[in-house]
Amino acid sequence: MSIYLEERKNEFDVSLIQKVYGNMKGPLNIMWDITNRCNLNCKHCYNRSGKEGKYEDLSDEDMIKQVDCIIELLPRVVCFCGGEPLLRYNLLPKLANRLSNAGITVNMVTNGLLLNEDKVNTLIHSGLSGFQISLDSHKKETHDYFRGLDGAYDGALKAIELLISKKINPDVTFIPTKINYRDLGGLVELLYSKGIRRIGSMPLIPIGRGYENREELLMSDDELLDFYQIINRLRSRYPDFKIEYDDPLEHITLFTNNKVAKTAVFEIRSNGDIVVSSYLPMIFGNVLNDNMVYLWEKGLKDVWRNVKVVEMGNRIKTLDDFLNLEPKPWNNEDIDVSKSYI
Repeated sequence: MSIYLEERKNEFDVSLIQKVYGNMKGPLNIMWDITNRCNLNCKHCYNRSGKEGKYEDLSDEDMIKQVDCIIELLPRVVCFCGGEPLLRYNLLPKLANRLSNAGITVNMVTNGLLLNEDKVNTLIHSGLSGFQISLDSHKKETHDYFRGLDGAYDGALKAIELLISKKINPDVTFIPTKINYRDLGGLVELLYSKGIRRIGSMPLIPIGRGYENREELLMSDDELLDFYQIINRLRSRYPDFKIEYDDPLEHITLFTNNKVAKTAVFEIRSNGDIVVSSYLPMIFGNVLNDNMVYLWEKGLKDVWRNVKVVEMGNRIKTLDDFLNLEPKPWNNEDIDVSKSYI
Protein backbone atom coordinates (compact mmCIF):
# COMPACT_ATOMS: atom_id res chain seq x y z
CA MET A 1 0.00 0.00 0.00
CA SER A 2 1.37 3.42 -0.93
CA ILE A 3 2.10 6.01 1.75
CA TYR A 4 -0.78 8.10 0.37
CA LEU A 5 -3.24 5.22 0.60
CA GLU A 6 -1.98 4.32 4.06
CA GLU A 7 -2.55 7.92 5.21
CA ARG A 8 -6.04 7.88 3.67
CA LYS A 9 -6.74 4.59 5.43
CA ASN A 10 -5.65 6.11 8.76
CA GLU A 11 -7.85 9.14 8.12
CA PHE A 12 -10.78 6.82 7.45
CA ASP A 13 -10.08 4.80 10.59
CA VAL A 14 -9.92 7.95 12.74
CA SER A 15 -13.05 9.35 11.10
CA LEU A 16 -14.92 6.11 11.70
CA ILE A 17 -13.84 5.97 15.34
CA GLN A 18 -14.89 9.58 15.85
CA LYS A 19 -18.26 8.86 14.27
CA VAL A 20 -18.81 5.87 16.56
CA TYR A 21 -17.75 7.88 19.61
CA GLY A 22 -20.00 10.69 18.47
CA ASN A 23 -23.00 8.36 18.78
CA MET A 24 -22.22 7.48 22.38
CA LYS A 25 -24.75 8.49 25.00
CA GLY A 26 -22.17 8.46 27.77
CA PRO A 27 -18.45 7.83 28.39
CA LEU A 28 -16.77 4.49 27.75
CA ASN A 29 -14.84 4.54 31.00
CA ILE A 30 -15.06 6.33 34.35
CA MET A 31 -12.16 6.19 36.78
CA TRP A 32 -13.55 6.68 40.27
CA ASP A 33 -11.14 7.57 43.07
CA ILE A 34 -12.70 5.94 46.10
CA THR A 35 -10.25 7.68 48.42
CA ASN A 36 -7.18 9.91 48.37
CA ARG A 37 -5.84 8.02 51.40
CA CYS A 38 -3.20 5.34 50.95
CA ASN A 39 -1.18 2.92 53.06
CA LEU A 40 1.87 3.44 50.83
CA ASN A 41 3.94 6.49 49.90
CA CYS A 42 5.03 5.72 46.32
CA LYS A 43 7.82 7.85 44.88
CA HIS A 44 6.06 8.30 41.54
CA CYS A 45 2.45 8.85 42.70
CA TYR A 46 0.91 11.35 40.29
CA ASN A 47 -1.87 12.42 42.68
CA ARG A 48 0.15 12.36 45.93
CA SER A 49 -2.16 9.86 47.59
CA GLY A 50 -1.45 9.19 51.25
CA LYS A 51 0.43 11.48 53.60
CA GLU A 52 0.45 14.43 51.19
CA GLY A 53 -3.08 14.02 49.81
CA LYS A 54 -4.71 17.37 49.09
CA TYR A 55 -8.33 16.23 48.68
CA GLU A 56 -10.91 15.26 51.30
CA ASP A 57 -12.98 12.17 50.61
CA LEU A 58 -16.73 12.36 50.14
CA SER A 59 -18.80 10.64 52.82
CA ASP A 60 -20.08 7.12 52.19
CA GLU A 61 -23.56 8.57 51.71
CA ASP A 62 -22.38 11.07 49.08
CA MET A 63 -20.39 8.36 47.29
CA ILE A 64 -23.41 6.07 47.11
CA LYS A 65 -25.53 8.92 45.73
CA GLN A 66 -23.26 9.10 42.67
CA VAL A 67 -24.08 5.54 41.60
CA ASP A 68 -27.47 6.49 40.15
CA CYS A 69 -25.86 9.22 38.04
CA ILE A 70 -23.15 6.87 36.78
CA ILE A 71 -25.78 4.29 35.86
CA GLU A 72 -27.72 6.95 33.96
CA LEU A 73 -24.57 7.80 31.97
CA LEU A 74 -24.06 4.03 31.48
CA PRO A 75 -20.32 3.74 30.85
CA ARG A 76 -19.01 0.35 29.81
CA VAL A 77 -16.42 0.29 32.61
CA VAL A 78 -16.01 1.85 36.04
CA CYS A 79 -12.60 1.47 37.70
CA PHE A 80 -12.26 1.90 41.46
CA CYS A 81 -9.01 3.83 41.91
CA GLY A 82 -7.31 5.81 44.65
CA GLY A 83 -5.37 6.16 46.85
CA GLU A 84 -5.98 2.65 48.00
CA PRO A 85 -9.66 1.68 47.47
CA LEU A 86 -9.50 -1.12 50.05
CA LEU A 87 -9.11 1.49 52.80
CA ARG A 88 -12.86 1.99 52.21
CA TYR A 89 -13.57 -1.69 51.69
CA ASN A 90 -17.04 -1.61 53.31
CA LEU A 91 -18.18 0.77 50.57
CA LEU A 92 -16.88 -1.25 47.62
CA PRO A 93 -19.37 -4.17 47.55
CA LYS A 94 -22.31 -1.73 47.71
CA LEU A 95 -21.01 0.26 44.75
CA ALA A 96 -19.90 -2.77 42.72
CA ASN A 97 -23.18 -4.60 43.21
CA ARG A 98 -25.34 -1.74 41.94
CA LEU A 99 -23.05 -0.91 39.02
CA SER A 100 -22.63 -4.51 37.86
CA ASN A 101 -26.38 -5.17 38.13
CA ALA A 102 -26.81 -2.28 35.69
CA GLY A 103 -24.57 -4.07 33.18
CA ILE A 104 -21.44 -2.01 33.87
CA THR A 105 -18.07 -3.79 34.10
CA VAL A 106 -16.36 -2.97 37.40
CA ASN A 107 -12.67 -3.39 38.18
CA MET A 108 -10.20 -2.07 40.73
CA VAL A 109 -6.64 -0.82 41.08
CA THR A 110 -5.06 -1.88 44.38
CA ASN A 111 -1.61 -2.34 45.89
CA GLY A 112 -2.88 -5.65 47.28
CA LEU A 113 -1.72 -5.25 50.87
CA LEU A 114 -5.24 -5.32 52.35
CA LEU A 115 -6.58 -8.05 50.09
CA ASN A 116 -7.52 -11.40 51.62
CA GLU A 117 -9.64 -14.38 50.63
CA ASP A 118 -12.86 -13.15 52.26
CA LYS A 119 -12.57 -9.76 50.56
CA VAL A 120 -11.84 -11.30 47.17
CA ASN A 121 -14.85 -13.62 47.51
CA THR A 122 -17.15 -10.78 48.55
CA LEU A 123 -15.96 -8.42 45.82
CA ILE A 124 -16.33 -11.04 43.11
CA HIS A 125 -19.79 -11.95 44.39
CA SER A 126 -20.66 -8.23 44.26
CA GLY A 127 -19.76 -8.07 40.57
CA LEU A 128 -16.17 -6.86 40.57
CA SER A 129 -14.48 -8.57 37.64
CA GLY A 130 -10.87 -7.41 37.51
CA PHE A 131 -7.94 -6.44 39.74
CA GLN A 132 -4.85 -4.43 38.79
CA ILE A 133 -1.77 -4.72 40.98
CA SER A 134 1.63 -3.07 40.48
CA LEU A 135 4.99 -4.80 40.85
CA ASP A 136 8.03 -2.61 40.34
CA SER A 137 10.65 -5.32 40.49
CA HIS A 138 11.29 -8.99 41.18
CA LYS A 139 13.50 -7.73 44.03
CA LYS A 140 11.77 -7.15 47.35
CA GLU A 141 14.07 -4.33 48.44
CA THR A 142 13.57 -2.38 45.21
CA HIS A 143 9.77 -2.59 45.26
CA ASP A 144 9.61 -1.72 48.96
CA TYR A 145 11.88 1.30 48.48
CA PHE A 146 9.89 2.53 45.50
CA ARG A 147 6.59 2.09 47.37
CA GLY A 148 7.82 3.56 50.65
CA LEU A 149 6.98 0.63 52.91
CA ASP A 150 8.78 -2.51 54.05
CA GLY A 151 6.54 -5.46 53.23
CA ALA A 152 4.90 -3.85 50.19
CA TYR A 153 6.46 -6.46 47.87
CA ASP A 154 5.34 -9.40 50.00
CA GLY A 155 1.81 -7.98 50.18
CA ALA A 156 1.55 -7.42 46.43
CA LEU A 157 2.93 -10.86 45.58
CA LYS A 158 0.64 -12.55 48.10
CA ALA A 159 -2.37 -10.76 46.56
CA ILE A 160 -1.34 -11.85 43.06
CA GLU A 161 -0.98 -15.45 44.20
CA LEU A 162 -4.35 -15.30 45.98
CA LEU A 163 -6.10 -14.06 42.83
CA ILE A 164 -4.43 -16.74 40.72
CA SER A 165 -5.65 -19.37 43.18
CA LYS A 166 -9.17 -18.05 42.57
CA LYS A 167 -8.71 -18.49 38.80
CA ILE A 168 -8.40 -14.71 38.35
CA ASN A 169 -5.49 -13.41 36.31
CA PRO A 170 -4.66 -9.98 37.76
CA ASP A 171 -3.46 -7.17 35.51
CA VAL A 172 0.11 -6.55 36.65
CA THR A 173 1.66 -3.17 35.90
CA PHE A 174 5.23 -1.86 35.98
CA ILE A 175 6.51 1.73 35.81
CA PRO A 176 10.14 1.91 34.59
CA THR A 177 12.45 4.40 36.30
CA LYS A 178 16.18 4.83 36.86
CA ILE A 179 15.73 2.68 39.96
CA ASN A 180 14.11 -0.39 38.44
CA TYR A 181 14.00 -0.50 34.63
CA ARG A 182 16.70 -3.18 34.44
CA ASP A 183 14.52 -5.45 36.62
CA LEU A 184 11.86 -5.98 33.95
CA GLY A 185 13.45 -9.23 32.80
CA GLY A 186 13.47 -10.74 36.28
CA LEU A 187 9.89 -9.60 36.82
CA VAL A 188 8.69 -11.14 33.54
CA GLU A 189 10.40 -14.41 34.51
CA LEU A 190 8.68 -14.33 37.93
CA LEU A 191 5.23 -13.66 36.46
CA TYR A 192 5.73 -16.27 33.73
CA SER A 193 6.50 -18.89 36.37
CA LYS A 194 3.16 -18.13 38.01
CA GLY A 195 1.17 -18.50 34.80
CA ILE A 196 0.73 -14.80 34.04
CA ARG A 197 1.27 -13.91 30.38
CA ARG A 198 0.94 -10.14 30.30
CA ILE A 199 2.37 -7.04 31.93
CA GLY A 200 1.28 -3.44 31.36
CA SER A 201 3.71 -0.55 31.41
CA MET A 202 3.99 3.11 30.51
CA PRO A 203 6.50 5.92 31.07
CA LEU A 204 6.63 7.79 34.34
CA ILE A 205 4.50 10.98 34.31
CA PRO A 206 6.51 13.68 36.14
CA ILE A 207 3.65 15.17 38.14
CA GLY A 208 2.80 14.93 41.83
CA ARG A 209 5.51 13.03 43.71
CA GLY A 210 6.83 11.94 40.33
CA TYR A 211 7.78 15.58 39.73
CA GLU A 212 9.23 16.02 43.20
CA ASN A 213 11.39 12.89 42.79
CA ARG A 214 12.19 13.51 39.11
CA GLU A 215 15.97 13.65 39.55
CA GLU A 216 15.96 10.18 41.10
CA LEU A 217 13.35 8.62 38.80
CA LEU A 218 13.45 10.06 35.27
CA MET A 219 15.48 7.98 32.82
CA SER A 220 18.08 9.47 30.51
CA ASP A 221 17.88 9.02 26.74
CA ASP A 222 20.50 6.27 26.93
CA GLU A 223 18.56 4.50 29.67
CA LEU A 224 15.35 4.73 27.66
CA LEU A 225 17.09 3.19 24.66
CA ASP A 226 18.45 0.44 26.90
CA PHE A 227 14.93 -0.18 28.22
CA TYR A 228 13.47 -0.47 24.70
CA GLN A 229 16.16 -3.02 23.87
CA ILE A 230 15.32 -4.96 27.03
CA ILE A 231 11.66 -5.06 25.97
CA ASN A 232 12.58 -6.30 22.49
CA ARG A 233 14.81 -9.04 23.87
CA LEU A 234 12.10 -10.18 26.28
CA ARG A 235 9.49 -10.25 23.52
CA SER A 236 11.77 -12.54 21.53
CA ARG A 237 12.54 -14.74 24.53
CA TYR A 238 8.90 -15.00 25.66
CA PRO A 239 6.80 -14.87 22.44
CA ASP A 240 3.65 -15.88 24.32
CA PHE A 241 4.11 -13.15 26.96
CA LYS A 242 2.60 -9.77 26.11
CA ILE A 243 4.57 -6.69 27.21
CA GLU A 244 2.45 -3.59 26.67
CA TYR A 245 4.19 -0.23 26.73
CA ASP A 246 1.50 2.41 26.29
CA ASP A 247 1.73 6.09 25.46
CA PRO A 248 0.11 8.04 28.32
CA LEU A 249 -0.16 11.16 26.13
CA GLU A 250 -2.08 9.50 23.31
CA HIS A 251 -5.49 10.40 24.71
CA ILE A 252 -4.54 14.08 24.99
CA THR A 253 -3.46 14.23 21.34
CA LEU A 254 -6.47 12.27 20.09
CA PHE A 255 -9.08 14.08 22.16
CA THR A 256 -7.83 17.59 21.43
CA ASN A 257 -8.01 16.79 17.71
CA ASN A 258 -11.37 15.03 17.58
CA LYS A 259 -14.21 16.78 15.81
CA VAL A 260 -17.32 14.79 16.65
CA ALA A 261 -16.41 12.29 19.38
CA LYS A 262 -17.89 12.68 22.83
CA THR A 263 -15.70 12.48 25.93
CA ALA A 264 -14.66 8.83 26.20
CA VAL A 265 -13.06 8.88 29.67
CA PHE A 266 -13.11 11.06 32.74
CA GLU A 267 -12.12 10.75 36.38
CA ILE A 268 -14.09 11.44 39.55
CA ARG A 269 -11.85 12.51 42.40
CA SER A 270 -12.59 11.29 45.89
CA ASN A 271 -13.75 14.84 46.74
CA GLY A 272 -16.22 14.88 43.84
CA ASP A 273 -14.23 16.90 41.27
CA ILE A 274 -14.77 15.79 37.67
CA VAL A 275 -11.25 15.58 36.20
CA VAL A 276 -10.92 16.17 32.45
CA SER A 277 -7.66 14.18 32.28
CA SER A 278 -5.67 12.65 35.11
CA TYR A 279 -2.62 14.51 33.79
CA LEU A 280 -4.03 18.00 33.29
CA PRO A 281 -4.93 20.64 35.93
CA MET A 282 -8.49 20.96 34.66
CA ILE A 283 -11.83 19.97 36.16
CA PHE A 284 -15.44 20.21 35.05
CA GLY A 285 -17.31 21.07 38.24
CA ASN A 286 -17.92 18.94 41.33
CA VAL A 287 -20.67 16.39 41.95
CA LEU A 288 -21.51 17.98 45.31
CA ASN A 289 -22.46 21.20 43.55
CA ASP A 290 -24.05 19.84 40.37
CA ASN A 291 -25.57 16.55 39.29
CA MET A 292 -23.12 14.49 37.20
CA VAL A 293 -25.67 13.93 34.43
CA TYR A 294 -26.36 17.68 34.35
CA LEU A 295 -22.62 18.35 34.02
CA TRP A 296 -22.38 15.83 31.19
CA GLU A 297 -25.18 17.45 29.22
CA LYS A 298 -23.98 20.99 29.91
CA GLY A 299 -20.55 20.46 28.39
CA LEU A 300 -18.61 17.57 29.93
CA LYS A 301 -19.53 15.37 26.96
CA ASP A 302 -17.83 17.87 24.62
CA VAL A 303 -15.17 19.16 27.00
CA TRP A 304 -12.27 18.33 24.64
CA ARG A 305 -13.55 20.99 22.27
CA ASN A 306 -13.43 23.61 25.01
CA VAL A 307 -10.96 26.33 23.99
CA LYS A 308 -9.14 26.23 27.35
CA VAL A 309 -8.84 22.44 27.31
CA VAL A 310 -7.56 22.40 23.72
CA GLU A 311 -5.03 25.13 24.52
CA MET A 312 -3.79 23.21 27.58
CA GLY A 313 -3.69 19.92 25.66
CA ASN A 314 -1.69 21.47 22.85
CA ARG A 315 0.98 22.44 25.36
CA ILE A 316 1.69 18.77 26.04
CA LYS A 317 3.64 17.17 23.20
CA THR A 318 6.20 15.18 25.21
CA LEU A 319 6.63 14.05 28.80
CA ASP A 320 9.21 16.83 29.31
CA ASP A 321 6.44 19.39 28.82
CA PHE A 322 5.00 18.42 32.21
CA LEU A 323 8.13 19.74 33.90
CA ASN A 324 7.19 23.33 33.07
CA LEU A 325 3.41 22.99 33.11
CA GLU A 326 1.58 25.61 35.18
CA PRO A 327 -0.59 25.27 37.13
CA LYS A 328 0.67 21.84 38.13
CA PRO A 329 -1.85 18.97 38.19
CA TRP A 330 -3.03 17.59 41.54
CA ASN A 331 -1.92 20.67 43.41
CA ASN A 332 -5.42 21.94 44.24
CA GLU A 333 -5.01 24.74 41.70
CA ASP A 334 -7.21 23.33 38.93
CA ILE A 335 -8.94 25.42 36.26
CA ASP A 336 -12.69 24.76 36.41
CA VAL A 337 -13.78 24.88 32.77
CA SER A 338 -17.43 24.15 33.66
CA LYS A 339 -17.77 27.87 34.37
CA SER A 340 -17.45 28.47 30.63
CA TYR A 341 -20.75 26.63 30.16
CA ILE A 342 -22.90 27.07 33.27
